[in-house]
Amino acid sequence: MNMASLGATADNNGGNKNSQVNRPEWVRLPKPGQHCNITGLGRSFLAKLIREGKVDSISLRERGAKKGVRLIRYDSLMAFIEKMGRLNKEDA
Repeated sequence: MNMASLGATADNNGGNKNSQVNRPEWVRLPKPGQHCNITGLGRSFLAKLIREGKVDSISLRERGAKKGVRLIRYDSLMAFIEKMGRLNKEDA
C-alpha cells in the first residue's frame, strides 16, 4: 500500500524532509458493497465496529430525515487498527 492511498501528500517543497501528511478528522462509512478508501475495510466490518463501540462515530441527519451520513472518527479507527496489529504480533 502506498502513502497516496493513505491520504498522504507532499507539500510541494521539492521533497524536503519536512513534508506534511494530510489526514481527515472523519471517514465516511462506505456505500454498500464498497470498501473504505483509506483502510480497505468493508462497510459491514466497519458497521460492526461501530455497533460494538470499538470506534467512535456520529450520524449526520436532518430532523425528520430517514437517512443520513455515518462518519467514523479517523483517530479511533486508526487506534483500533494499531491495537489489533499489536495483539496479532503478541499472538504470533
